[in-house]
Amino acid sequence: MDAKKPVRIVIVEDDPRFLESVRLLFVDTPSIEVAGSYTTGKDAIKGIIEKRPDVALIDLGLPDISGVEIIKEISEKGCNTELLVLTVYNDDEHLFSALKAGAIGYIVKNEASLSEIVSAIDEAVKGGAPMSMDMARRVLNEFREIPKKLKKPEIKALTERDRGARISLKRL
Repeated sequence: MDAKKPVRIVIVEDDPRFLESVRLLFVDTPSIEVAGSYTTGKDAIKGIIEKRPDVALIDLGLPDISGVEIIKEISEKGCNTELLVLTVYNDDEHLFSALKAGAIGYIVKNEASLSEIVSAIDEAVKGGAPMSMDMARRVLNEFREIPKKLKKPEIKALTERDRGARISLKRL
């Protein structure tokens, strides 16, 4: 990306106070241009597809459809916008649902400063996966559990009766 060209973002957020604080942050951040903001999921999907911003900051708790549904729909339409979650939800269900739907990062609102949000946008544009160390650890732990879940159940030793039945079958 051209170093002089600002990163174009859209903000999907239904809380007017938080939306305004984030928008004000970007007024003083020349490297970022707010191309739009949306308070509903349906408007967000339409706007993101039309505007094709570099990054979309998406809240998960919206009044009409969930942020996960927005992420899923935008991803399925082949839009190249980096979809970055910015939410109050700090649980595995929301985290993994968003990542599986196509989000490239996950930021918890009350755990990130506004300057950390700017850094996360920069990281997303550079191909990173912005999330807190706690979130990254939870993702790694989930991947570590996959082999355990896929492991075949142990075969129990044959009982005397099973061995007898096996021998009888061999004779046939």
